[in-house]
Amino acid sequence: MTHCLKTLLVALNAKFIHTSLALRSLRAYAEREPGLPGIEVKEYTINNDLLRILADIFAARPDVIGFACYIWNITATLSLAGLVRKVLPETMIVLGGPEAGWDAEGILAANHFVDAVITGEGEVPFLRVLMAAAAEEKGCSARRLDLAGIPGVTCRETGGKGLLRTPAGPEIPLASIPFPYRRDEMDGLRDRILYYESSRGCPFGCSYCLSGGSQGVRFLEWERIKSDLDFFLEHEVRQVKFVDRTFNCRKEHYLPILQYLSQQNCRTNFHFELCADLLDEDFFAVIEATPPGRFQFEIGVQSVHAPTLAAIGRHTRWPELAGNVRRLQSAGRCHLHLDLIAGLPKEDFRQFGRSFDAVLDLRPDYLQIGFLKLLKGSKLRQQQHEFGYAAMDNPPYEVLASADMTYSQMRHLKIIEDVFNCTYNSGRLRTTLDFMAELGGGSAFSLYCRLAEAWERDGYWLAAPGAASVYRFLADFAAAAFPAHYPVLTEFIKYDVLLAEGNPSRVPFLPWSEGRWRDEIETFWRTPAVVGKYLDQYRFTSWRDIRRHFHIEVFGADVVGYQRQKGAVRYGDVPVLFSFADGLPKVQLIEPADFFTDAGKKQTGQTGWGEDER
Repeated sequence: MTHCLKTLLVALNAKFIHTSLALRSLRAYAEREPGLPGIEVKEYTINNDLLRILADIFAARPDVIGFACYIWNITATLSLAGLVRKVLPETMIVLGGPEAGWDAEGILAANHFVDAVITGEGEVPFLRVLMAAAAEEKGCSARRLDLAGIPGVTCRETGGKGLLRTPAGPEIPLASIPFPYRRDEMDGLRDRILYYESSRGCPFGCSYCLSGGSQGVRFLEWERIKSDLDFFLEHEVRQVKFVDRTFNCRKEHYLPILQYLSQQNCRTNFHFELCADLLDEDFFAVIEATPPGRFQFEIGVQSVHAPTLAAIGRHTRWPELAGNVRRLQSAGRCHLHLDLIAGLPKEDFRQFGRSFDAVLDLRPDYLQIGFLKLLKGSKLRQQQHEFGYAAMDNPPYEVLASADMTYSQMRHLKIIEDVFNCTYNSGRLRTTLDFMAELGGGSAFSLYCRLAEAWERDGYWLAAPGAASVYRFLADFAAAAFPAHYPVLTEFIKYDVLLAEGNPSRVPFLPWSEGRWRDEIETFWRTPAVVGKYLDQYRFTSWRDIRRHFHIEVFGADVVGYQRQKGAVRYGDVPVLFSFADGLPKVQLIEPADFFTDAGKKQTGQTGWGEDER
């Protein structure tokens, strides 16, 4: 090497909590080469001021700067790269990542300040670029390098008259990439999301996905993986997200990982993307013995419509997938995140609603309604005319309409997504929404279509409402849409508020029962022998402590019974104890004899709403 090269790797992440695995992998691979020290990773977010980022980059004065490019940051990244060129005219600017690599010629033609684009996997080509730059005499600009002999690089020809693209080289063994994280950076990373790959590539060929074009799957060996995991465990990181496209595609690979992690005593949560119809008894034996909260699974259902799945090259056995998700949910140990994609071929608005109902019926902890994006490099982007797609010309290339779904329908789904995220996905109002759907005929999608109309009409669509506003919205909707059932729906809303918020004072407009039942509530708390049936080692201290940790609500219907087992709603005064001391609320029915002082009030159904209701 002729001189010590200074290299900067830059990513504009979507959120501060995210970290860039790609940049750290590039750094780790390049630093194996003697003479290439001092490769620095700098991470910002797309919300940071570009001029502040520019000032920070300028202070480093790099010889070479590499930018990681994705659909969420490409616009800001190109703006930043243009600014860098103005203040660091001799610095070589290299782009990589899917949003650059799949359109390398277009990027270079439209952006004169970019010197080269890495296409495909970046570890080898980026190292070769750095080695060429380091071989130059000190004082010579890296921008004038001849990169023609480096595989996987698109650059300007010498003299700048044309563009030169070299074919990608052979794939490298995954084990040749050192572990990307350093001990000296962990103090600033342990409370962020760290990404990790134990395999690269995907065995499937879904036409909407960039991974669908990969050639097979490469895996790390178990001993290497165990060493890497021990590093995360040692540093007690908050969350590790495996970026393996289908984590469980090979049993002898994934099962030892789950077995090992399930046996650790740690705070770390591990996130995996699964193909749920491949799960078997060995998998469930591990999960059912795993501490709650250790694992989080993301399962891409996308659609349950067979013609749609065939059109995108996705092969899913729905009965097996649904059965396995239900079993995972009943185990109650893992957070389940399921995905649907709106706008896929051959799925119209009504059929998407059927997919929505089928997947929501599995009761995931989070159901993401995604919208199809025609990604550069995907097969579906090449087929867009075949399916009549109209899409955004610029990132994120989201579909606006298709031969199967009008823009008006896609727009309505956007509003449904918003109200769904503010209710179900936020963990709010799930019991109320279940009962509303039942009252409306059973289809949750039909209910959300009606909710979306009211959401837009009442001005919530563009307002980013807080929790109290969401509760008010649903109460107003219940009064208008189900006037005959409004009293009982109010009881359901109160129950959901207590589960989500704990403190009823946060939603003061609801008819809380504390005033009506004050004497009974005070007598209950002043009778340790009675309270001891529900709370171990109970001792009255102060009303302030009681209000902080507990709440008794007397419902006019057995909402708890409905929540635990759907069916007819039984009416009558039902006292319920909510305990908030240990984080997640604990719900206990209070025996009428332990609460009511007047036997005539015990489960009498004095509300006048009838004995039961569906």
